Amino acid sequence: MQLLNSNNRLTTISWLAFSVFIVYGTLIPFDFCFNENSIASRVADIQWIPFTANEGHRSSLSDVIQNVMLFIPWGMLGFFAYAKRNWADVLKIVSMGMLLSSTVELLQLLTVDRISSVTDIITNTTGSFIGAAIALKTHGSVLRLKEYESFQRYVGKRYFYPFAVACLIVIIAGLQPFDFAIDPGMVWGKLKKIIADPFDMNLVIKDEGIVFYQYSLFSFISIIFFYKSGQRYAFFKGTVFALSTGVFLEMIQFVVASRMPSIRDAGMASIGCLGGLLLTYLTRRDASSTTWLWLATVGTILGVSIRELSPFRISGSYQQINLIPFLSQYQNTALGVLSDFIEVILGYFPLGFICNYLYDSPFGLRFAGTIAIITSLSLELGQGWIQTRHPDITAIVAALIGVIIGSFLSSECKNSKILIRS
Repeated sequence: MQLLNSNNRLTTISWLAFSVFIVYGTLIPFDFCFNENSIASRVADIQWIPFTANEGHRSSLSDVIQNVMLFIPWGMLGFFAYAKRNWADVLKIVSMGMLLSSTVELLQLLTVDRISSVTDIITNTTGSFIGAAIALKTHGSVLRLKEYESFQRYVGKRYFYPFAVACLIVIIAGLQPFDFAIDPGMVWGKLKKIIADPFDMNLVIKDEGIVFYQYSLFSFISIIFFYKSGQRYAFFKGTVFALSTGVFLEMIQFVVASRMPSIRDAGMASIGCLGGLLLTYLTRRDASSTTWLWLATVGTILGVSIRELSPFRISGSYQQINLIPFLSQYQNTALGVLSDFIEVILGYFPLGFICNYLYDSPFGLRFAGTIAIITSLSLELGQGWIQTRHPDITAIVAALIGVIIGSFLSSECKNSKILIRS
């Protein structure tokens, strides 16, 4: 058995795209002013003393955490975009993180609604260091794991990579935007909310469709993987594994600041796992290309439709679609906007992955891209009639990104650059 090296195109593209997203998100709505007096006023307002806000108050702890967390994935992606794996690369990433943050703060001097801060540079650089350091440590562990014979035996199975990707997707979906905080007060506050309203009866339906779809696929692929690996009781093991993962990820949300664990979400994930079990019985432990195609298409459309059209209350007037991504959301917290964006990407990711995994020709990507554009555009236009919804092009962009990333990753799973060949 020989493990062939993989290229880092996807990582590099993702890193560069993340950099563009950071610059874009910190400068929106692009209200620039090049008047000398305005720039001088902005320079005078610079917060030079770290971790202090206006009038000498301390910086908001949540803002500090958000800035650090935002640059952790940036640091990890930047590290993996390099061919070498050592502390020298970590220092390079930290330097580039400081440069990117400093550039953004300087550009904010040209805006009328942003305030430059030394604190942001420090926290962003810290996030870059943490992300790159985590990548350095985990990279060596993964390489050592690949040397174990038992691991390679499973990797050689046909459904290993779809199974691994499915695991990654539910982890990202359950824990993003990864703003972990070990705060007993926060944990106790969340626990009290669950005790007061265990099933979130007042919560508006939003992402339940996507959760059901994701866990149906997760359970389905887990069962097939265990079955194809020659495991006894594959149906039981695959279902229990998916169920346990869903409950475990829900429990971890107690230490994720922007997430709220609930029995309702865990129940929806469990129902999705049972749906995957039923689908496995119906397809007799396997699925044809047609079945996978229908599953990806119908599941994506239904899941994202429930999310994008919630709360399903018709408005008396129609809102026109905004053509500038994130413009209607830029006043929200950075992690909140990023979380919504990631959620939409994950909603369309399986469509791109499955379609491209099934077909070697460009048909898979073209089909997935067409479905994504038609679905997301229709839903955004439909949001114009929905109360509390603000239609804009952001979801369309996220849909295309989800399909492209899914298609690209499935191609990488199929080619010899990351597959293990005998």
